[in-house]
Amino acid sequence: MDGMSAQTSRHWRDLPSRSRAAIVAGAAVQFALLAAALADLRRRRPEELNGPRKLWVAVCFVNFVGPLAYFVLGRRRHPGASTVSELALQRAPGG
Repeated sequence: MDGMSAQTSRHWRDLPSRSRAAIVAGAAVQFALLAAALADLRRRRPEELNGPRKLWVAVCFVNFVGPLAYFVLGRRRHPGASTVSELALQRAPGG
């Protein structure tokens, strides 16, 4: 008998409550990042993206790394806007 067949499989119900809570929290964060990245991608014009939209949509589905990569690398910075408030002022009518 090899070492693999001697192991027992673990089921959700066998996990301690802390482990279950950590898994649920991690999944919630992952889905929130995915939703935020996809929503941001949907509202941006092509010239505001670094690369094709379809590529970034696909990248966003790569665990935690995809949405984070999109937020760091996929969006172009607006020239002259260094903070969120400055960017908001640039986009505001009459600003």
